[in-house]
Formats: sequence, structure tokens, C-alpha cells
Amino acid sequence: MSFKTVSSDDGSMFACIGRRVNVFSAASGERVLSSRPFPDPSYAAFSPTNRELALAFTDGRVLIVDLPEGNVMRDLKKQKEGEGTEIFFSPDGTQLIHGIRKGLVAKREVQGKGVDTRQFPGEMIDRLSTDSLKRLWLIEHRSILRSEQELRDWDYLALYKWPLFSHEPKLFAMKLYMESATISPDGTRICLICWSRGEKKKVRILQISDGTFLSHVADYETGGTGSEIAWSADSTLIGVVQKERFVFYQASELEMIADLPCRYPSSICFLPNQDLVVLGTWNASVLASVPDVLKGKVKLK
Repeated sequence: MSFKTVSSDDGSMFACIGRRVNVFSAASGERVLSSRPFPDPSYAAFSPTNRELALAFTDGRVLIVDLPEGNVMRDLKKQKEGEGTEIFFSPDGTQLIHGIRKGLVAKREVQGKGVDTRQFPGEMIDRLSTDSLKRLWLIEHRSILRSEQELRDWDYLALYKWPLFSHEPKLFAMKLYMESATISPDGTRICLICWSRGEKKKVRILQISDGTFLSHVADYETGGTGSEIAWSADSTLIGVVQKERFVFYQASELEMIADLPCRYPSSICFLPNQDLVVLGTWNASVLASVPDVLKGKVKLK
């Protein structure tokens, strides 16, 4: 079972987040760690050295455990901030970055009490993603409907350079609502599930350099868990969780190249430096070769 799957930076390990946190070796497929220090884990992140795993929980708590033992090394105890988004280590591993859905982005010291935060009143922080080198950080901002409004304001994206908050962000405000937005590993494009008023949801590709959309658009059918978008490590493929299926596209033209039926799809994670992908469902997680997935050789229940 895996509602969310994350990879280490080098692709040697991956973590499946469900009722428990399970960490696996990509080379052997063997489980390295199985742990449930607190109920309802939601996100995880490997440190650059692969010696620590940061865990975020739905109540807002954040822990750091060591690998492979799973001992709690640090408990940040941030329950008052509430549920958060994806969590990441900084490039040097000295800080943790995560978003809080009630309009907060925090950058915290792993060792020590230092914290740098940004508040965004009237907004939700809905998703964080980075390029493969963590030079670029994409934050998805979702507007909150105010009592005097009939329709909420449009969503927007903010792209920061590292160090986070040290430069003014590049903003993408496109008169769209967004289900999910994820930056490509090479830092050149953003894949979005988005729609305008009166329109159906679509999968689209935004070019970061000039803020324009590629002309190619793919239909999106709501379903699965979390509106997951995943780029392959070389930024040529995109996997999207849709209703009762995993769908894979060529990133250049959003041409669908594989459609993998599955009753309860939830997560996709391409492993860096390896031709492997992890497909997570409510029932199980499967480690498969990308060519086998694209050729229809992988079957899921």
C-alpha cells in the first residue's frame, strides 16, 4: 500500500507511505525499514546522505529518523501548524523545507531551532516540488473562497531559486485553477492539471523560460489519490494518476504512450539513475522497469 512514494536523490532507495512507512532498496527490492512512529504519515524525504528520513504526518508533526534503524533523531512537534505538503531536505541536508496548507512555507534547521517562514494570508500552499538539483523550487498557491465572493480567485505558481526566499520569485498567474503542478527534473518545464471556469480539467505543459503553454493538451479524468504527477529523471516522460489507471505521456507532445488499468491508483515515482518506476496503489506497491510499463507488460489489480 502506498498513498505517496518518494525516492532518494541517487535513486538507490525509495519510501512508500501508507499506514506504515516502508523503505526499500531499489537494487534488491528488499525492505530496509518498516515503521509507524505515529499514525497517518503523509510525506517523506531522504537526506542527501541517505542516512536520515524526514517524515510528515497529517496532524502537522515532523520527525527525522535514522536509516536503516528507524530511531527518532529529531521531533519538530509542529502540530499547531496543521497538515502540510511535500517535505524536502535542502541541497546540503542542513534544513527542512515544507509547506502548510493554511498558507505557510517553512525552512527549518535540522540541527538547532532556527526557522525562516513566509505567510500567505487567504491562500493554501497546495504543493511543493523541485528540480533534480534543488536549484529551483516551485510552490503551488491555491486561493481560498472569501465570504463575499461567489467565485474564488485564480490559483498561481511561484518559482524560487535556492536559497529559498533569498530572491524574489518568478510568478505564473494564468487565470486557471490547478489540481496539481510539478516542475521537471531539468528545471525547464512545469506539468499541470488545470482548468478554467466552465472547462474540463486538462494536462498541460508550461515552459518556464517564457511562461507560455505548449500547444499540446491531454484530457484528465479525476480519480485515484492525490492527482499525482511524476516526471522521469531525464524529463522525457510524464506519469499521471487518473481514474482507475496510470497514464504515461511523452513530455514533448503529451502523446499518450501507455495506459495501465488499476482499481485504486495512488502514486508514481520514477527512480533517478535507474530505468525503474514505482507504482503505488491502495493495495500494494510495484517496482517495475519503465520499458515493461510502456510495453504493457506490467499488470495491476
